[in-house]
Amino acid sequence: MKPLITDLLERIKALYKIEDDIRGQPPEERRRQRQERSKPLIDDLRTAIDEALRRLSPKSAMARALLYGRKRWAALTRFLEDGHAEIDNNIAERAMRSVAMGESLCTPSSSLCKHWKRIRVSEAIRAIFSGCGGFDLR
Repeated sequence: MKPLITDLLERIKALYKIEDDIRGQPPEERRRQRQERSKPLIDDLRTAIDEALRRLSPKSAMARALLYGRKRWAALTRFLEDGHAEIDNNIAERAMRSVAMGESLCTPSSSLCKHWKRIRVSEAIRAIFSGCGGFDLR
């Protein structure tokens, strides 16, 4: 199992190396580079995953993880066709992290932030914070 994991991770690492090389280039150039350099690696990765799935017990955690990716292959490889897209969504997740953290809703000195852990809002769809004077749930 360990050689399989190492092999798959090395293949993914090679894809991220290409992304490092082309970061900051115009979208059409990124798409071209991905077609030339990443697509063959992606095709080989798919073959390696398919071969591993034939050897692994379908009930194993590794097989379930690989099947999860295989079922979403079109989404996982969409970056090959779109020079604007990133290989993963890490940039978007980092950008949203400050919004998702309770402390980012207002200044650290506000009583709302000091007592954030005591506030329980279940099934809230939207919370509007005006300054730090309170909140209105809608």
